[in-house]
Amino acid sequence: MHVLITGGSGFLGLRLLDWSVDPVVTRVVGGWPSRFQTDRAHGLGLLPDPDFASIVQDYIAENPDAVTLAVRP
Repeated sequence: MHVLITGGSGFLGLRLLDWSVDPVVTRVVGGWPSRFQTDRAHGLGLLPDPDFASIVQDYIAENPDAVTLAVRP
């Protein structure tokens, strides 16, 4: 994730990240399946996001008021 925030080089936003392990988040995420059967979704025309960066960029585009740090497209 830090590569997305820094653009691969630089400091942009790294100071905003909290790298400490949160046991509650670890327990929640650890309970998620690691693989999904997606045939039905694909059949409906729903495709996965290509990568994490596109998910973040979509969120920023759809929720501009939630972002307080300048982000380059």
